Amino acid sequence: MCPVPGAARPVGCPRRVLVLTRSSPQPPRVSASPQTVPDDVEIGRDVDGVVLIGGASRRMGVDKAGLRLDGRSMADRVADALLAGGCRTVIGYGSGPRAEELDLDVHPDRFPGEGPLGGLVGALGVCRGEVVVVASCDLPFLDGVTVGRLVDALATVDAKGLAPDVAVATTDRRHHTCAAWARSAESTLLESFHSGTRALHRVIEALRCVDVAVDPHAVENVNTPDDLRR
Repeated sequence: MCPVPGAARPVGCPRRVLVLTRSSPQPPRVSASPQTVPDDVEIGRDVDGVVLIGGASRRMGVDKAGLRLDGRSMADRVADALLAGGCRTVIGYGSGPRAEELDLDVHPDRFPGEGPLGGLVGALGVCRGEVVVVASCDLPFLDGVTVGRLVDALATVDAKGLAPDVAVATTDRRHHTCAAWARSAESTLLESFHSGTRALHRVIEALRCVDVAVDPHAVENVNTPDDLRR
């Protein structure tokens, strides 16, 4: 029998791939504060979700992904929001000392040490959805409404009739590690990465990007022990 979320996983016990389908409108997860799917989110879209867990966590001093807030790890809270926002499948991507503790199917980082762009390129290679929502694990207040708005924004077109490559959560600035990515962005991301670019914001500037205004609390980073105590 597999353990409950957060417990050690015996050898041979597989991690789950979390799937949300029309026949199961609630996320198949146990959560201390489960989120519901907003009425205006189209669950049937071919949308995958990725929680990036590969950061160094230097300012926190310990691995952020497994830190608990209200009884739930930060990475799993982000996964809950992705599911609530319409993602059919959610995975973790990256490497960390507490990855085995997460209630996620975690894929190892193909490009360790190469920052968010390396994580993004690697995650897109793992996912199969036409749209992939990628969010870092240090966004524990992310919610389904915000995720749904990012996905919906990719369905808009500009004056030339062109759809965006990426929809980025935006407050007074862009939050580059909270965005919905269309497959049309993949070739530019790969070309930029293999040419030596590592700054994610520079790659976004080369794409058709739509800024999606969001609640600042939903994209509030938890990077330090003081942030966690607020």
